[in-house]
Amino acid sequence: MNLEPSATPQAGPSPSSSSGSRFRFHRDIGYLSARLRQANHCIDYLMARERESRRELESLKTSLEEAHHDNTYLQNRLRQLVDDNEAKASHITVTQGKLATSHRQLQEIRRDNAKLQEEVRVAQDAVFRATEKKETAPMEDREVRDKFVVLEEKLRGWARNYAVDDIGKLHSASNSEMNRLISQLGGYSRAIFEEIFGCAFFVFPTSRAYCNTPSRGQLDALYQSLRQCADEPVSHVWRSQTLSMLSKCETESSGQPFIEDALHTVAIRLSNKILDGPVHVLLKPLAGDAQITKRTEDLRGLIHVAGELAFRLWSQHTFMTCTGLGQSGIISSGRSFISAHRLHRLEEDDDKLDNRRIVILTHPLVLAWGDENAENYDQYKVWGKAIACVEERA
Repeated sequence: MNLEPSATPQAGPSPSSSSGSRFRFHRDIGYLSARLRQANHCIDYLMARERESRRELESLKTSLEEAHHDNTYLQNRLRQLVDDNEAKASHITVTQGKLATSHRQLQEIRRDNAKLQEEVRVAQDAVFRATEKKETAPMEDREVRDKFVVLEEKLRGWARNYAVDDIGKLHSASNSEMNRLISQLGGYSRAIFEEIFGCAFFVFPTSRAYCNTPSRGQLDALYQSLRQCADEPVSHVWRSQTLSMLSKCETESSGQPFIEDALHTVAIRLSNKILDGPVHVLLKPLAGDAQITKRTEDLRGLIHVAGELAFRLWSQHTFMTCTGLGQSGIISSGRSFISAHRLHRLEEDDDKLDNRRIVILTHPLVLAWGDENAENYDQYKVWGKAIACVEERA
């Protein structure tokens, strides 16, 4: 503490002055104490506010850190969503491109299909017009009869080449033996005539198990239903046009005409049926597989020729029937549609076998009904005469 120089001693205050000074001193002390307490209160308040502010600051820092963490997460999520959206947009773009390509291809296919349908329609119209205009002229009756005579000779020639040589055994046989042997012979030509000339759709398979075409039985059933329930001439025209169109078709697998493959199949099936049937007992033994193969091939060739003739005739508007034994009865020299087998050695107009019972028809009777104008189906003409074996002994 600095010491100031002593003042010159003065006379002391008066008693009244001292008393006033003390009062002011105490008053000032009281005032200052009050102010000090007030200041302390302010300090306490401010310190409390400071602590509260610090707590709020810490809370805000924590919230800020959490907000920053959330912001970082959301930014990452946003980037992920943006990437996903870009990937989806890219996939949509690729898919739209593929869809557009598929749509163009579909339009091209539809155009090609429409073009093919139009070509098919034009082809069908051409076929129908060709059929109506008779571009393939029907065979004349004389030509058909000549074809049946040639076919009969071919059948007889095959039998002559491959049947037993000693025909005399047939003449010395008893009636029962004769009838049995002739009955067996009857199956040879009957199988050919009745299955080929007796069914318009013989070229179709007997079963649908191995192909996509309808079976022979299905088409024949439809044909017979049309004949009975609809206009019969129209049914014959339908049959004729169907087969005429079929003759122009090709087999997809081989590229060959459908009718050629079909006739080949028919020839194989019928030849196997004949050679495996009762007729084999009357075939002479052959030496070696080569001769057996030739016999089979000769029979198949014969059946193929018969099939070609039958298919051409069935493609015409005329309707054929193939008449068997049950519809023929007895023989008569005056009947123009039946003659005795050469086995009987009859001269022309020989009537010694008239009214004898027919045992078997080696060649069934083939009749043609109607004409190429699809009319007169109640009238018939003989295309192939029946050849009969009869009982020689009364």
